[in-house]
Amino acid sequence: MSTSRRILSNSIWALISKFSTAAVQFFIVPLLISHFGKGGYGLFALAFSLNAYLRLMEMGLNNGSIRYFSMWFAESNLEKIKSVARSSIVFYLAIGIINVTILSVFGIYSNVFFDFDNELYSQFFYMMIILSGFSLINWPSFVVIQIITAYEGVGWVNKAQIVRTVLIVLATILSIHFDFTLVQFFLFYSACALGPIVVILVRVQTVGLRLLDFIRPKWDWNKFREVFHYSLNLFAMAVFQLSALELQPILLGARSEIGVESVADYQIIKTISSFLVVIGGIFMQVLLPEVSKYYAKKDFEKLKKTVENGTLYITIFLSLLIFGLVLNSQEVLTLYVGTTFTNLGAWLNVALITCFYLHISAISSVVLASGKTKVIALSSAIGCVLSLILAWYMIPIMDYRAAVFAYTFYISIQMLTYYFYYIPRIMMVNSFKLFFKRVVPVFVISAVSFLLVNELFSQYSGELKPLASLVLKSILFGLIYLIMISVFLIRTSQMKPLVDLVFKKR
Repeated sequence: MSTSRRILSNSIWALISKFSTAAVQFFIVPLLISHFGKGGYGLFALAFSLNAYLRLMEMGLNNGSIRYFSMWFAESNLEKIKSVARSSIVFYLAIGIINVTILSVFGIYSNVFFDFDNELYSQFFYMMIILSGFSLINWPSFVVIQIITAYEGVGWVNKAQIVRTVLIVLATILSIHFDFTLVQFFLFYSACALGPIVVILVRVQTVGLRLLDFIRPKWDWNKFREVFHYSLNLFAMAVFQLSALELQPILLGARSEIGVESVADYQIIKTISSFLVVIGGIFMQVLLPEVSKYYAKKDFEKLKKTVENGTLYITIFLSLLIFGLVLNSQEVLTLYVGTTFTNLGAWLNVALITCFYLHISAISSVVLASGKTKVIALSSAIGCVLSLILAWYMIPIMDYRAAVFAYTFYISIQMLTYYFYYIPRIMMVNSFKLFFKRVVPVFVISAVSFLLVNELFSQYSGELKPLASLVLKSILFGLIYLIMISVFLIRTSQMKPLVDLVFKKR
């Protein structure tokens, strides 16, 4: 399969996977709030926020390994891949043991960190024990996922994630039907992560890679350190990226006067906006293995086209989703969690607009492939520290709003770093030209389409049911937006290669 077809195929499977994941999150959150209560859902969200934060312990090795494995597959250097993969197994097993220790401590002393009564303490304790057990399986499985991603892209990884999504739906339905406790549901939900691991293990065997050659633990520091040193820069960046996002619920739990209820408010906004983050993550996931191969082959012309064309098409796709959701934010909240939460609308819109930063995904993939990540890591550190300080002092006054504002502040600093440093100095591309030629026109078309539809439907406010309003506004906005894009921005000649790629016989 050609590179372009592989990218297209991987993108399609990634879209299916991410859309299904986002749809399931939309499906289960209101069910969980209804079944376990707002406080129960807040506790569930707090546990997974803590676990997500501990993912930092992988020290950037995931993306680092995918980059190097992709380059070595392009060079047919299987021996080096095997050696580093075996060392990674040892590394991840050690991380798993540390993970168990930290989660156990949080479980035992949770009433010290948070204002829990006896019932909440007991539930949180067992959640931490469950996460501890699964961490010993989940951490080493990263190596197998990295290998298959580097070998043939993210297609099969996303197919495996669809299996997990189906299992989560089943676990949720069964838990509610049989009236499981929160801890019992948490156990079934956590166990769903085993599904994709089995699928990936089978796939590695079927493509002719002998699994035991890659996962038999054996430490080789001389070869592992090349990947590890590169990954440390990614780790420094990831620490602060994840901290800026995942510490917000923890700060809310510690500083807000309404405790876990404020966490639930923030989590609702985060879940809806994370739909965009998940979809946007597709571009990085798909592009990084391919861009890394371009670097290995020193194909700088393709790298430049990736930045320019990738930014345009990613911006077009993201704007359709972002402005469509902003247009329907009240309807989404009403359908999602009920009219009780429609007061979150204004700050949901702030979080949605913040997700526009994902338009730099093509640029980010090139930066990661180049290995020149020190400046963005420093920028991430400064932005994270300042955003958490803002959140710490603002949460007692603004509750969940402070968390949203603080994260938006963090993202703004990251965006400035890309446009004023990486694009002009590292990629040697005129950042102002790129922004005003590839981004601003899309933004203007999006805004005009939004204003037209919003003005039209403002006359019928309250007359339409939420679902009908959402469907009609989305269809009309999509039609106006796509027509304007095709008339003013994308010429027919630019669309022809994509049409040929999709419809040409294999």
